[in-house]
Amino acid sequence: PVCWIEMLSRVFSNLVRVRVTLCYATALFVIASLLLVLGPHTQDRVVGRLSTNLDNLGRGNVGTLLGSAFVTAEGYTYLLLPGLICLLALAELLWRSRRLVQAFALGHVGATLIVAGGLAAAIKLGWLPISVAHATDVGLSYGTLAVLGTLTALIGGAPKLAAFAMTIRLLVDGLLPLAIDWQQMLAVLAIASLLVGNLAGLQQTNLKRML
Repeated sequence: PVCWIEMLSRVFSNLVRVRVTLCYATALFVIASLLLVLGPHTQDRVVGRLSTNLDNLGRGNVGTLLGSAFVTAEGYTYLLLPGLICLLALAELLWRSRRLVQAFALGHVGATLIVAGGLAAAIKLGWLPISVAHATDVGLSYGTLAVLGTLTALIGGAPKLAAFAMTIRLLVDGLLPLAIDWQQMLAVLAIASLLVGNLAGLQQTNLKRML
């Protein structure tokens, strides 16, 4: 009995260290299951209400910036959960819960606002039709890629190349049905990275460091 108590105590203490990951994964699982039971009509309504499109944001529905991270339009939540749990648990063990929440939230909200700003400008210039303002934009890819990018930035050169190869293999082989989503997210992150890097480089006086 003592051995079992000690083992359960260790398991519980380890689970506490990744409590944010477990709570988020549980919420995703419960919401996805409820939407599956309620049917596609209800799912479409929920996705429409929580979508961070220009129509919702223009009406002041800022709650979509949070709610959009808990649903997926295509219903691939169950397929994404295992990889998501591993990624977020690793980040939480390295950074602690608070920093994980900050990285995920900043990535999700920041990328959402960048996309919204770009779409608004494109519509105003006539590059995109006004119907784009009502397009659905939900999912956990913004925050997940932000956490993945931050983790990648903290590792060295050789491991970084291995992580890059593993990421490409995961995206191409494992997440091909979601290609439209993650390609858009990667494009946004690449543009944001270029902008932030160049703006930060303007203050650098050391030529070697700037290069």
